Amino acid sequence: MASQRIISLFVCATLAAGCATPSRAPVQDRSEPISKPAIKTSGEYIVRPNDSLYAIAWKYQLDYRDIARRNGIAPPYTIYPGQKLLLYGMKSEPSAATDSTGASIPAPVQTKPKTAARPAQPPAQPVAKPAARPVTKPVATPVVEPVAKPVAKSVTKPAPRARPTPSTAQKSAPSQPAPARAGWRWPVNTQPARGFGRGNNGLDYLLPNGHRVIAAAAGEVVYAGAGIGGYRYTIIVEHSDTYLSAYNINVEPAVAEGSRIASGGKICDIGSGSPTTRRLHFEIRRNGAPVDPAKIIGRG
Repeated sequence: MASQRIISLFVCATLAAGCATPSRAPVQDRSEPISKPAIKTSGEYIVRPNDSLYAIAWKYQLDYRDIARRNGIAPPYTIYPGQKLLLYGMKSEPSAATDSTGASIPAPVQTKPKTAARPAQPPAQPVAKPAARPVTKPVATPVVEPVAKPVAKSVTKPAPRARPTPSTAQKSAPSQPAPARAGWRWPVNTQPARGFGRGNNGLDYLLPNGHRVIAAAAGEVVYAGAGIGGYRYTIIVEHSDTYLSAYNINVEPAVAEGSRIASGGKICDIGSGSPTTRRLHFEIRRNGAPVDPAKIIGRG
């Protein structure tokens, strides 16, 4: 009996101790770190070998002069492989200065120096009025009558003849669109297979065998290299500060970069080959933006 009481008291003491100091289960931190938001594109372009500022601007439908101004590139617009070009926006401004604790240091405020108070001026002394002078009567001058000039005879001019009014047929005739500048012509003498608009920035041609592609206007070949938009070659001709034209072809061009070409000068000759070889994509850009060639050259 005594042993049973001792065991009962030990069990009660153990239970009381457990109620007084409850044990806690270990907690594992399964929370994942908060991921940083994705960085938006900065509009930067890394120059590749054989790249040209004109070709980069053409690919992104930008004005090459705007890219040059953003990146401080002067004519003749030389760029280098690995160079970073900012295509959009402006260069970022330097961030505010911070102290050792990471807090931003406010910019110093410039205060204008106080101006010294001007001494009070003494009261103005009354000025004595000058004595009035005696008024003298003016001496009458003799009046000389003017000599009458001979009257010139008026000459009557004949009334202008009335211009003939245009007829109704002349009024109803539509006016042809004038070219933007003299010397423009179509690069090929055939109708395009696909016209301008609806996602097409130019005109697409499927040329017959033996056809020749010519320059739409006189200018300088500013790019002659790897093709853009799935073509083997791209030729870009600068006609003025406003207008550029491009010829995307799959045959070797007949012009080199940096050369001058006349209006109607040969871009390439289309030999006998597959439909892929005889393809041509022609574009005109005004200040970097695609424009309908028919509005520049006129309807063919």
